[in-house]
Amino acid sequence: MHRVSQQESQHLRILLLSILLSVSCVQEIAADEIRASQPVETADGTRISDEFDLPKFDLEIEPDVGGLKPVEYVQPLWVPTSQAVDEPADPEDIDALPPLDLETKTNTDQVRGGKVKIVEEDVDLRVPTTSSPEEVDVVSPSWMNPFIDDHIYLWHENREELEILFQDKDGFGMTTLAFDGKIHDDDGPMWANFKFAWHFLKGPLQPDVRAQTYDLTFEVNHAEQLNDTWGVHFQISPTWATDWDNKTGDAFRLIGGGLISMKYDDGVSLLFGATYLDRPDLPVVPTAGVRIWDEDFELDLVVPRPRIAWRTDTGENEKETWVYFAGELGGGSWAIEREFNRKDIMGYRDYRLLVGCETKEPDGSRQVLEFGWVFDRRIDFDRYGGSQHLGDTAVIRIGQTY
Repeated sequence: MHRVSQQESQHLRILLLSILLSVSCVQEIAADEIRASQPVETADGTRISDEFDLPKFDLEIEPDVGGLKPVEYVQPLWVPTSQAVDEPADPEDIDALPPLDLETKTNTDQVRGGKVKIVEEDVDLRVPTTSSPEEVDVVSPSWMNPFIDDHIYLWHENREELEILFQDKDGFGMTTLAFDGKIHDDDGPMWANFKFAWHFLKGPLQPDVRAQTYDLTFEVNHAEQLNDTWGVHFQISPTWATDWDNKTGDAFRLIGGGLISMKYDDGVSLLFGATYLDRPDLPVVPTAGVRIWDEDFELDLVVPRPRIAWRTDTGENEKETWVYFAGELGGGSWAIEREFNRKDIMGYRDYRLLVGCETKEPDGSRQVLEFGWVFDRRIDFDRYGGSQHLGDTAVIRIGQTY
């Protein structure tokens, strides 16, 4: 049997003592935890909890500024730099700068590490520049200018239209389709047009006439107001007028004219000029008369197209509606081929009394509807017989003019 030595006995006692101390520490820690979980009572019996709430901050509350008002921006005054600083400024020379835009913009991309970087827009405080008198744009002629409207008296207006001249008892009538292609420079006094007219003839039975004739025209215009009193308008229109069977030089017509306008008073102008038509039956047409107008009334005592008009309405987009009575010299001239291949030139002329309604656009164009009585009609042939007077008839026209 093994006997426990004195040294082993001492080691066992130390181990047991360590175990007892460990158990005692665990019991003490457990007791402290139990006491900590229970509220503490004060002398008056009030229980105090060890738990408390963290303070909360409302970042949306606006700080109290003590009733202060925001700073108001006052526009600075600009004194011309040409004036010495120590000289008093003339109030008429002081201009106010435009209001500054103090709106502050924040970009979310500029937030870094909880800091916000405020970026303000640049403000241009330089002295504003003004245009010199030489840089002011000069208003170019416009169709709404009363002088430019006088171009209608040269011969005919530029038209895109359908015109029906009804057949009379003598058996002659004509339907016309007219087209216009505009070529012009808005910044200058010159403009040009391509014009095409297609005429469908009815009769007469004798002499024989082709059923269709054509006008192909290139028209060049120059209109300019020379000063406050005088203005001019020149026009030249090479024209090819034929039935396409007669393609000789008879078909070429060089039409041209000029018009001078003199302003006599506000709303009163005198006009005089002439137009060369290059027609055997009507070579030249004089132009002369007086124009009187105001905002609601126009009186044109002008040959060959007198006219009186009243404005009845002003609609949206500055459109104006006018009614009018007018006189007109109508007709044309064409190179034709008659029976037995005879080359000839036919001219047609008439006088018209018209009643119409037109709508004026801001650019000067007009939508027109008119009808009237046609009288003193005549057909003339240049080389061979057959000229004759025709009976009265009626005409109706619808389209756009300018």
